[in-house]
Amino acid sequence: MTIRHTVIWKLKAEDPQEKAAVAADIRERVEALAEVIPQVHNLSVRSSDAGLPTSGDVILEAEFDNLEDMQTYLTHPEHVAGVDYVKALVTAGLTVDYLL
Repeated sequence: MTIRHTVIWKLKAEDPQEKAAVAADIRERVEALAEVIPQVHNLSVRSSDAGLPTSGDVILEAEFDNLEDMQTYLTHPEHVAGVDYVKALVTAGLTVDYLL
C-alpha cells in the first residue's frame, strides 16, 4: 500500500518576485528532508504559475510505503522544524493523504 501525501500552500507574499523567492526557499528546505528521512519517497515541491487568486502557490507531494512511515516523517524533528518555518510564510495550507 503506497500513501501519497499532498500539501498545498498559499503564500503570504504577493509580489511575484518575492513569491518566487519564497517558493524556491521552501522547495530547497523541504526537498532536503528526503535526504535525512529515509521513509519518504518521491518527495517533490513545485510552484504554481497559474496566477489565479484561488490557486495554491506551492505544492508538496511525497509517497510512503505505509502509514507508519508517514507518521515517522510527520513527527521527525527536521520535518517539525520545516513545518514551523513554512507556517510563518503561508496564509493557508491544505493536506490530502490517499492510497495509490
